[in-house]
Amino acid sequence: VARSNACRGARDGACVRRAEEVRAERAGAGDVEGRSERRGAQDPVSACTPTSGGSAGTCKNCGAAIGGVNYCSECNGANHAPVNGECADVSTSTEFCTKDGSTGTCSACKGASFMFKGGCYEKGKAPGSTICQTGGNADGLCEACADGYFRNPEAANNVDSCISCGDTAGVIISSGGNTHTYTGVDGCVRCAAPQAISTPTGAQVAAATCTTCGDGKYGAACDQNCDASCKSCTGAGTTACTSCKPTKTANGKEYFRIKDDAAKTGECVTETDCKTGNTYFPTTTTGSKRSAPPAATQQTGA
Repeated sequence: VARSNACRGARDGACVRRAEEVRAERAGAGDVEGRSERRGAQDPVSACTPTSGGSAGTCKNCGAAIGGVNYCSECNGANHAPVNGECADVSTSTEFCTKDGSTGTCSACKGASFMFKGGCYEKGKAPGSTICQTGGNADGLCEACADGYFRNPEAANNVDSCISCGDTAGVIISSGGNTHTYTGVDGCVRCAAPQAISTPTGAQVAAATCTTCGDGKYGAACDQNCDASCKSCTGAGTTACTSCKPTKTANGKEYFRIKDDAAKTGECVTETDCKTGNTYFPTTTTGSKRSAPPAATQQTGA
């Protein structure tokens, strides 16, 4: 049975070539959103409030940003340090953190935990599970970092195992008067880890290679602007878009029409342009994101 030519609004605006791919895209996008919603419901919500010089067990600095939430990175009190993003008395709870002698941080992590921003995070438990994908068996280390982080090439139980792709301050590893600094890239959301620094002396820096920039940017340094019609893109021009802006900011060009199946890139067009020649059809689904699959592909099935 032939289906009506209606311009469709897909979750991520992927313009597909067969009815089966349209259905798969809907299911796949829904599955990703569903997983994100479930993770959000399970993650603890931190109410980290920094109090310099506060009473023992309060947080001095909230410098551990994880999944858009700030967790404690340094505690007040001689016996307190961050464990799972909250201040804990590590003189009585010694399972994960070895307390630093001069600051309210952990100097090393042990057991089924890993270090991140001055604290120790339990493997496989929120919020650490947002950072560490595979904990592994090594004490005080994360074996494989989650999407959005890269593994520190010099990971150890006394330095961060994982570094955010967008962390421009990065992690500094000192040895004598020499330093190795591993950083992310400003505006980067996915990246590949740099090689371990081999130069032993001086202040050496190695940055991750960005593979996906945040909305509106592209390039290795995420310093190039996408075309004004794109929400996200892989390069310059109107046909390098990977998603389109929502209705309020799209100037009518909120429908994503794919031009390169392999690269999953395309252009953002108006509903009128989408239907020109009766080749594509606009439609809207859950999430109010829109795309323009070819009308000819929607013939039978499902």
